[in-house]
Amino acid sequence: MEYAIETWFERDRAYVGLYPADSDGQPDTNQEPVLEFWDEDLADMIEFGCIDPENYLHSMIEYAKLHDLLAYHNRMKQALA
Repeated sequence: MEYAIETWFERDRAYVGLYPADSDGQPDTNQEPVLEFWDEDLADMIEFGCIDPENYLHSMIEYAKLHDLLAYHNRMKQALA
């Protein structure tokens, strides 16, 4: 499965989400995100070195793999189908 990143930044708000990619390679935001961080949680993940702001896609996928979130997301998707 391919994945894509959705980002949103505004003054004091920040969001990065890892979603399954649609057929055009864009984040399919009609599906639940595999992983997402908002505001201070995102800032903490960057500060602790867990998420790389220079490469959100790669670092979010690696974090999701480390915590078995990709497999969990796929199992949940199959269970709900």
